[in-house]
Amino acid sequence: ADKLVSNFFLSSNTELNPSNALNNFDPDKIGMNFLNEDIRDVSNVSNGFSVGSNLFKEGADYSILENARLLNENEYTFDEQLGYISLNQSLNNDEVLAVSFQYTYNGEIFQVGEFTDDGIISVDQSQDIVSRKSLIVKLLKSNINNVKQPVWKLMMKNIYNLGAYQLSLDDFRLNIYYNDPSPLNYIKPIDKNTWPNGLDKKRLLNLFELDRLNTNGNLQENGDGFFDAIEGITIIKNQGLLIFPVIEPFGEFLFEKLRSDSNEDYYEDSTFNKNQIEYVYQELYNYGKTSAEKYFQKNKFKIVGKYKSSSSGDGINTGEFNIPQGSVNVTAGGRLLQEGVDYVVNYQTGNVDIINQALKNSNIPIEISTESNSFYNQQKRR
Repeated sequence: ADKLVSNFFLSSNTELNPSNALNNFDPDKIGMNFLNEDIRDVSNVSNGFSVGSNLFKEGADYSILENARLLNENEYTFDEQLGYISLNQSLNNDEVLAVSFQYTYNGEIFQVGEFTDDGIISVDQSQDIVSRKSLIVKLLKSNINNVKQPVWKLMMKNIYNLGAYQLSLDDFRLNIYYNDPSPLNYIKPIDKNTWPNGLDKKRLLNLFELDRLNTNGNLQENGDGFFDAIEGITIIKNQGLLIFPVIEPFGEFLFEKLRSDSNEDYYEDSTFNKNQIEYVYQELYNYGKTSAEKYFQKNKFKIVGKYKSSSSGDGINTGEFNIPQGSVNVTAGGRLLQEGVDYVVNYQTGNVDIINQALKNSNIPIEISTESNSFYNQQKRR
């Protein structure tokens, strides 16, 4: 089915560089491809498909955004080397995200989508009115949140929020365990006949390519035993984000690591070998979070670590907002602390400020437990 859609959608299978000219929806060839001029009319978009109009569904294959807003540069980050966009704040389910971009490769200019200065205008000569027509851009997220949509595959699903800001890499520690049932930092063969060479008791940090460097930052076989904390590559300090350097680390990446035969297909469960069946957690990427958690037999990987973070004098950020009064418990070394004596809480921002100077100087681990109105669950910070 995917090959049929690809052959129908693409006008060329030889060009590797992303470009409008690659598919049958090139905005520069409206009237000569699958599109007609109605695609420029926001009130008549559904009639803008000359070919396959019965196949394209709004919300699944395209979205209409009448009041689009150009994002400010501080609202997202763009990795020029790896070519991905990461928003600094999550979108609501009904919000749409799209992109247009232009780049030069080997001296040739390529473009995806359209820009406002591309001259897409409409002239009404009878009234001497010039107005802009709708732009055609590349859809990254539609207003319908459905994991079965093709745009779901554009999400790399490899970034984890640690729930802190302004991380310090001093004494930063991170490890990955697999509960079997006790935590192990490696996975064991289920079928030794199909178990790949080199994976016996291989640390999960190495397996997921999070430890490849020595203390000097140079490549070293099996690393140095510690997580490689590289700003912008494996971690973003100011946002507290952990980045796996691979796409779908516990899914397709792990599937390939456990591959024993060329006929094994990640998208066909019946082809999995026994080791892939046991460990590959593709449900984590094929479904939403709530549905994926129901596959408890696969939900055994755990990311564990410790970090230090600095704040701007506003206390410890719990990652929650509008916390109910009295729902915060703070302990130091297992001892329950007193609000107003040892700490104060800003229930609106969710920040906890330790006011007991003796506690600050003691270096005793402090744990904060909160209950959130917005998420209806409990969160912990250490």
